[in-house]
Amino acid sequence: MLQEEQFWNRALGGILALLFGLVLIAILLGMVQDQCLIGVGLSGIIGGLAFMVFRSDQLIAIYENYQGFQNLQRKNLEKALDHFNEAIECHPQLAMLYSNRAIVYNQQGKPDLALADCNKAIEFNPNLVEGYVNRAIAYILKKDFDHALNDANHILKIRPRKAIGHYIKGSAFLVLGQTNEAIQALRQAIHLNPRFMEAHLDLGTCFIFNSQIDEAIRSLTTVIQNWPQTTSAYSNRGYAYSLQHNFDQAMADCNEAIRLSPNLFVAYGSRGHAYFLMKQYNLALNDFEKCTELHVEHQSGVAGQALCHQSLGDSDKAKQLWNSLIELDPSYKTTEGIQKEYPSSTTMTEAAQKLITELDN
Repeated sequence: MLQEEQFWNRALGGILALLFGLVLIAILLGMVQDQCLIGVGLSGIIGGLAFMVFRSDQLIAIYENYQGFQNLQRKNLEKALDHFNEAIECHPQLAMLYSNRAIVYNQQGKPDLALADCNKAIEFNPNLVEGYVNRAIAYILKKDFDHALNDANHILKIRPRKAIGHYIKGSAFLVLGQTNEAIQALRQAIHLNPRFMEAHLDLGTCFIFNSQIDEAIRSLTTVIQNWPQTTSAYSNRGYAYSLQHNFDQAMADCNEAIRLSPNLFVAYGSRGHAYFLMKQYNLALNDFEKCTELHVEHQSGVAGQALCHQSLGDSDKAKQLWNSLIELDPSYKTTEGIQKEYPSSTTMTEAAQKLITELDN
C-alpha cells in the first residue's frame, strides 16, 4: 500500500509539473538577464520538458527549481533553499540546480557552501556560465579577488558578450587597485547592457579613485536618474561633490542617502568628509563616530575621528586612534591607508601625513 501511495504521489507530482511546465518557458525567459544571477538556460528548460512523458523526477526538479526562484525573488531564502534542495534530490546530476542553490548561499553570506555547489555544477557542466558567475561572487564575498578575476575570464571565454562577466572583471580590478583596467571592463559591461545599474555605480567609484570627478558625477547621476532608490549612489556622489567643494550639493546628497537608508554607514563617512573639508570638525567627528558605530570593523570612521581630534587640538587621542589603525592595517604607517578610504582627498591625505610625522618623531 505504501508503495502504491508513493507511486501516485509521484504521478501527481508529474502531472502538476506538466501543467506548470507549459508556462515555464515564458516565465523563466523573462527572468534570465545579465544583471540577474540566475542559472536557468533555455536549453535546460527545453531539455527538462522533453522528458515529460518519460521521467517524472525531472519534471518535479524543474517545478521545484521554478518554485525556488519564485521564493528567491521574494527574498524567502529558506523556502528557496528547500525547493532547490528538493530539485537536487530529484535530479542530482543537473548542473544548473547546484548553481542556482549557490545563489541562495551567496545571499545568505555562506560563500564556502556556494563555492562547493558551483564546483559541483562546473564538474557536471564545464561550460555552465552561471556556475562561474556565482562562484566569482562567492570568491568576492571571501575577498579572493584573484580567483574572482579568473572566473570572470572563464565566463568571457565561453560567452564574450556576457555583460556580467565584464562587470565581475571590472569589480575585481577595482578592488585590486587597477582602476584603468576596471574602467575599461565596466564600460564594456555597460555597452553590452546599458541598464546594468551596478556597472554604472562601480564606474563612478573608479572615476573617484582616478580623480576624474566630473566623470564620476556623471556616472552616479545616471544611476540616480534611472534608479532613484540607490542610496550608495547619493552617498558616493555627495563625496564627489565635496571633492569639488560643492558643499551644498554634497550635503543634499548625503542627507538623501541617510534619509533613504539611516544605517548606511558610508553615507555618514561621506558627510563627515564634507564637514571636515568645511573645517566643521565637531560635526565631522559626530558623523565619523556614527560611521564606526554602524560598522565597527570599517576603518574609515576611525581614521576620520583621528584626524578630527588632531584638528581640534587633541593630539594624544588622535595618536591613540591612529596607532589602533596601524595595528589592524600596516598601510596606515603611510598615507596609503587614508587614500584607500578617502580617495582623491588631498585635504585628508595632508592631515594624515601630518599626524604620521608626529607619530614618527
